[in-house]
Parts: sequence; structure tokens; C-alpha cells
Amino acid sequence: MKIGENKSGFTILELIFSVVASAILLLTVGTVLFMALRSWDQNNAYVTLRRDAAFAIEMMSRDIHESSDIITADENHLSLSNNVRNYVATYTLNPIDQSMSCIRTGEANLPFIAGNIETFIATPQMDQGSTTANGVHLHLKMVVPKLDIAITNETFVHMRN
Repeated sequence: MKIGENKSGFTILELIFSVVASAILLLTVGTVLFMALRSWDQNNAYVTLRRDAAFAIEMMSRDIHESSDIITADENHLSLSNNVRNYVATYTLNPIDQSMSCIRTGEANLPFIAGNIETFIATPQMDQGSTTANGVHLHLKMVVPKLDIAITNETFVHMRN
């Protein structure tokens, strides 16, 4: 081989540079993709929590508004009687699996939120000087610990009586 002859191929430095550049590019694309998927998971979980909480509050609000009497209202439990429709609605939080169910007299147990409920508190509210409740303050906290998401819904619902 003569000096100054042109050889085809890559030098070791060119190969090392291309491997390093490819690794940096793949790492960047992988990080962006991971962050996008995590963001999608968080947004999806947040929307699901908001939807489930709104559904639970709405369902309980309807029963409270139509109820004639509050049987029990405390942490993890709410029982209401409806004399017009002749049933008792009972909402219960199962702290073991963090699900909430609703039982109406004569109906099957209806688990309507499966998991993610950390706290459910129903507090009867009374007018000053009254011995009967005029409504219920509802507090519902839902969480997804692995995604660090928590929401709290609170509302006061007047009874129709």
C-alpha cells in the first residue's frame, strides 16, 4: 500500500462518535416518551378521580335533597330515609379496599366507586336552636398514591323537608 492512498471505511474515532451520538439521541427520545406517558397517566387518573367524585357527590346529593330524615351521618357512613319513595339509602365506605357502595332498601348492594377513596365524612347540619338536621355537609377525598394525585370535594346539601 502506498502512502497517500485513499482508503474507504470509518476510523475508530468516527465509530465511537457515532455510537455516543446515537446513545444520546436515543436517551433523549426515551426520556421525552417516558415523560409524555407519565403525564398522560396522571391526567387520565386525575380526570377519573374528578368524574368519580362528582358522580358520588351528585348521587348522594339527590338522596339527601329528597330525604325526609337522616338516620346516621358520620365518618364512612351515611343513611337516609325517603318517606315519599319509601326506601332507605345507605352509603358506606369500605376502608379496606377504599370503595364506596350504596344500598337502597329492596335493592342489591351497588358498588359505585371502586377504590381510591381515602376519606368520606358526612356531617349533619342543623339550624340554630333546632333538633332536626336541615342538610348534610359531605367531604370526599380521593387519591392515587402511585401518581401523587389527590382531590377533595366538599359540599353542603339542603334537605327538602
